[in-house]
Amino acid sequence: MEGAGAASDIATYGYLLGPLLYAWDQINGWALLIAILTPALIIFSRQEIRVKRVRQIYDFEHTFGSILESGKDRRINPSLEFVRSKYLSDIDFENGWDPRSPLPIGQPLAELLIKIRRQGLRRDLRLFLSAIGLILIVYVGFVALMAAVRCGFHNATCTCATIAFSPCPAAAAPAEEGTLSYGNLIVIGALAFAGAYVGAVRNFLRNLAVYDLSSFTFLKYSCEVLAASVFAMIAFAALPNPFWLFEPLSDGAQAPQHAGQISSVWIALAPILGLTPRSATQFLYTKTRNLISWFKSEDDRFEKVTHITPMDVIDGIDFATRFRLEDCGIYDVQNLAAANPIMLHIESPFGIYQCIDWVAQAQLCHILGVEKFLMMRELNIRTIFDLERAIDSKGEPDEVDTLYAGILFAATNNLRAIAEIGNGHPMIIEDGKVSVASIDDFCIWARKVIGTSPEQTTKCIEHVMRWIGDDLHVRRRRLIWNDISDSLGPRAVRLMDVKPEDTP
Repeated sequence: MEGAGAASDIATYGYLLGPLLYAWDQINGWALLIAILTPALIIFSRQEIRVKRVRQIYDFEHTFGSILESGKDRRINPSLEFVRSKYLSDIDFENGWDPRSPLPIGQPLAELLIKIRRQGLRRDLRLFLSAIGLILIVYVGFVALMAAVRCGFHNATCTCATIAFSPCPAAAAPAEEGTLSYGNLIVIGALAFAGAYVGAVRNFLRNLAVYDLSSFTFLKYSCEVLAASVFAMIAFAALPNPFWLFEPLSDGAQAPQHAGQISSVWIALAPILGLTPRSATQFLYTKTRNLISWFKSEDDRFEKVTHITPMDVIDGIDFATRFRLEDCGIYDVQNLAAANPIMLHIESPFGIYQCIDWVAQAQLCHILGVEKFLMMRELNIRTIFDLERAIDSKGEPDEVDTLYAGILFAATNNLRAIAEIGNGHPMIIEDGKVSVASIDDFCIWARKVIGTSPEQTTKCIEHVMRWIGDDLHVRRRRLIWNDISDSLGPRAVRLMDVKPEDTP
């Protein structure tokens, strides 16, 4: 009887698993598994990242208590309020905690995290529904990619293109010369999809790093993956030899025809076109814009003097650090200068003091330019607040203003290049006469205008410092600096054995 029961159970399991295994084989279960896991893992990671960062916000608030009662009105620091709003604004609180008050301590915090997880399940389900388009595109893309791999990237219609994870013993029959086969297009589309999929996953991870994942994100990358694959196939159909456009035209020259096989150039080019979402359309635009007269031309005269300032000029940022900051949406010095230091600390592995220092350096570099920034750094001025203290502090000697005025009004190669490219000539006034001057003469004249005496120079330089330090992102960082300084207390101002400032 036991043997009969076991046989009955096996038959039952076989009856249940048989259709599933058959469906797995027919629908390419591996491609379906990848298609489902891609958005599922991303959505799950989003929720875990949120819980971890709420704990970080809690630790930050209870480490720097003064930031919760900033200024005379004793309100929460706006920079911290933005961070808290980003991670807590969509939580429904019932007869409990006010989101504008400090995060609770002990058991209420655990309850808050449970509430975040529970309410997050409903939102995660809506996100997953918005990812259905991505699931379908990824499934079809991996089916085509597996077929292309098994057929040796020559033709996706060989006799064993549907066999999972097995080499193809039968050679794919090439299409007739001069014709474009369906199998060739599938291979190009699959290769472009592979590049677009890698690019989309990379962008998803960047969105996760800054907690910026929504239904729009899934729809956007679904469209970009699909568009990259389609436009790569169109480019292949129109240009079987992409180097033909670079060849000089001659009388009787004809456009190249398809040879029936995919060239090695296109096997390498298709993933590259897909890797960057807009590269395929940009490729077509670049190759055809000279043929279309109604495209509006671009003024590219100043390209060589309007380069993006890399973050490598900031002391403490190397290649690996720059790569990590790019995951947080910070790609150059201007992005870093305008960044919220508290947000950067919460969304990156770097400490709060490190983030504040980098942002302060970037603000000085962004305002002065990289040439003057590096000169200032050699004179012990590293951040925007170092310059503010050197120029605008109480009791500072006027001679210091004269010293740094020489750098603030110095001519640079970038300034000379701009004047040369734009054919611009600044004007100066000497002896009541207006005349055109070179950039170097203008800077010397400007330095004379602000005053040759220390008193007049101080008055003008302090005015300059007030306007270059009046940006909103500089004000925000100044408030963070003062709040954290208050949290550290007066004993942190100087060492115990150092003389007070008023001591002779």
